[in-house]
Amino acid sequence: MLAVKGAKILTITNGVIENGTALVENGKFTAVGADVPIPAGTPVFDATGKYMVPGFIDCHSHVGIIPLTLDREYGDVNEATNAITGECRAIDGVYFDDIGFRDGIAEGVTAMLIHPGSQNNIGGVSVALKAAGTRESRVIRNPAGLKGAWTSSRRSSPARDIPYPAGRMSVASLFRNWFKETQDYMVKLEAGEKNPEKNPRKRDIFEAFAKVLRKEMPLRVHSMLPQDFRALFALQDEFGFNLSVEHGDEAWVLASEFARRNVCVVYGP
Repeated sequence: MLAVKGAKILTITNGVIENGTALVENGKFTAVGADVPIPAGTPVFDATGKYMVPGFIDCHSHVGIIPLTLDREYGDVNEATNAITGECRAIDGVYFDDIGFRDGIAEGVTAMLIHPGSQNNIGGVSVALKAAGTRESRVIRNPAGLKGAWTSSRRSSPARDIPYPAGRMSVASLFRNWFKETQDYMVKLEAGEKNPEKNPRKRDIFEAFAKVLRKEMPLRVHSMLPQDFRALFALQDEFGFNLSVEHGDEAWVLASEFARRNVCVVYGP
């Protein structure tokens, strides 16, 4: 056990504690407050004059799949072999010894939501990881969302021989068609559970979309402009999934609509 004493603690959820004390045991806080008793024999770190906050969470990261320790050509952030690669998983490309994790910890980042890139319209499934520990112990949530991209990075993709959508209308059509095909797949899957002889094989590429439609994970879409958000809202109304907008440069234009729908916006990086 370790006691941290004398810090100004910003609890985030329960106000500010002046001259506070926190107890840490097995890597976790066990007590935080102004008058926390310190067990006899516990080492004390004097944090007088310092601030103490919970670990930061990087909600949009590519650490580990764009390793800082390797040339960029070794990065696995983008699987640009097709416009839709929903069967791909970020965790399968993560380099867990990337010094980016160490650098994050040094700056107070203790957890990261790591996404596939945005060169294609559906890059794959995201994973939430702790910044330290063994590979198995670091997984917080997997899958943690289906990562999509509405326009920007897709237009700059070097894979010109891939038949990517050419504009916003075709991007919306692509998403809509995949969700419709997934609905058909889910109907067949349900029928197959009642009649095993007709049960379709579970295909990963449909399963990722099916998890979104079942609200087991959100659709996380790299999108920038109001017309992108409106198109995504229309798809959300049609198919009923949970949505997170990534980057969302001009989300402020539709702030009231985001609030009404309870759709989060992850600004950055």
